[in-house]
Amino acid sequence: MPFDWIRRWPLAAFAAGAYILTWLVWSPLWLPALLGRITRFPSWWHYVGCIGPIASALAVSALLDGSAGPRRLLARLAAWRGRLVWIAVALVVPLALLAAASMADRALGGYGVDWSRVGRTAEIPWMAGVTAFLFHALTFGVGEETGWRAFALPRLQRRHTALAATALLTLIWAGWHLPAFLYRPGYMGLGVGGALGWLFSLFGGAVLLTWLFNSSRGSTLALVAFHGTINVAFVWDGAPPRVLAVLGMLLMMWAVGVVAVAGPRTMSHNREVVRE
Repeated sequence: MPFDWIRRWPLAAFAAGAYILTWLVWSPLWLPALLGRITRFPSWWHYVGCIGPIASALAVSALLDGSAGPRRLLARLAAWRGRLVWIAVALVVPLALLAAASMADRALGGYGVDWSRVGRTAEIPWMAGVTAFLFHALTFGVGEETGWRAFALPRLQRRHTALAATALLTLIWAGWHLPAFLYRPGYMGLGVGGALGWLFSLFGGAVLLTWLFNSSRGSTLALVAFHGTINVAFVWDGAPPRVLAVLGMLLMMWAVGVVAVAGPRTMSHNREVVRE
């Protein structure tokens, strides 16, 4: 059968599909960096790359389980009953930590956060606050989390502890971002040390996403809320570097606390792991 290899290695098939689709979408942005040409392609095209993980997850799940596979994945996006507390945590805690980082900056002589600018970027200047959250949630929130967590994480957790599954998924997730280092200003200036710091912070975020996913009994909606809120908190023009540094430190402390309290085996409030 032509698709037997997908049944044997569904995670590899999913990852390959996510990489190929997204990198093709991003190619007008990253190819000029390799060819030595200047592109006028709009920078907001980066967000269209969110189609890769979700499209690959839906396609592979359809090949594995027929129409039931995609239906099961999409049902996770609407899973809110009995999960409202986790959706609230995903929405509120990152903003509370941003407020704490702002107060720390003010205490150290800075100006803190100008809340009217949070989420506003030059590439999409009409976005800020709630509109920025909705944009990030509906693009990379839905696009990425339907793939990385709703599809891949349960399969990794069948054979590994939650922490080990999260570490493996972080490496796959990080590799998917590689073309961004050729054209996204925030990535291009990182250097080796900065890239390692970025990878470490990505792992911390992945720990929190695994914890939310397992604790909410597999609600992708909680993850979409967290992804949107985190993006808004970190991605905005004029954000004081010290505020973002403190915010990153607080999030890492939260991730360490999750592993310590919930345990590396399940990383779940209820000690249950989502395996499908």
